[in-house]
Amino acid sequence: EGTLLPVVQLELTYRKPARYDEELEVHTHIVQPPTSKLELHCEVRRGEDILVVGRVVLVFVDGASGRPKRAPEDLSQTMSEMGLVWS
Repeated sequence: EGTLLPVVQLELTYRKPARYDEELEVHTHIVQPPTSKLELHCEVRRGEDILVVGRVVLVFVDGASGRPKRAPEDLSQTMSEMGLVWS
């Protein structure tokens, strides 16, 4: 029931290795306002070094019917109020 958000595409490019006990940062950017999908671009960084670059596409699905649907209106509004910038 409700809205599901399955991953339909996932791409990762590994540029440099990370080691245990290293402090890493994950930066995630929303590509555009959500429609029936949500696309994210991600980077894993160690300081200025970019270790991993990724792209994730999720699709909004109606939990009862299993069919794609538009993003919930309150989600887009909340994202806008939070000042999220589409990159």
